[in-house]
Amino acid sequence: MMSYSNAFRPERVRRFSVYVTDPGNPIGCEMNKQRPYVVVSQTSMNDQLGTIIVAPMTSTKKLYTSRVFGLFQSKEIYVVLDQLMRVDRSRLLTYIGQVDTDTGREVLRRLRVMFDDAIDV
Repeated sequence: MMSYSNAFRPERVRRFSVYVTDPGNPIGCEMNKQRPYVVVSQTSMNDQLGTIIVAPMTSTKKLYTSRVFGLFQSKEIYVVLDQLMRVDRSRLLTYIGQVDTDTGREVLRRLRVMFDDAIDV
């Protein structure tokens, strides 16, 4: 389990920032606990809107095409793009860091594949 002590919450929510997030009351297969979520919406969108698009992070290894492997704070993680959600910024509880550049690039690449109707993987 990652330690979230000595963390802070910056005023500006930037893409690829990681926050401990409270997803609210889950339904069905939705992830159901406070955990790290990576911000995938553009920083400029986050500046203008009251909601943020996030994807949960997990250490559980499932080799789905919608999951992006990466490192966060020297630990292996998976960004779970099949569980994208929009949350009110008040649900972003604690800022704990940023994913690395390579992980961020792969997240964007996978999102393009997921939402491009010309590409079917």
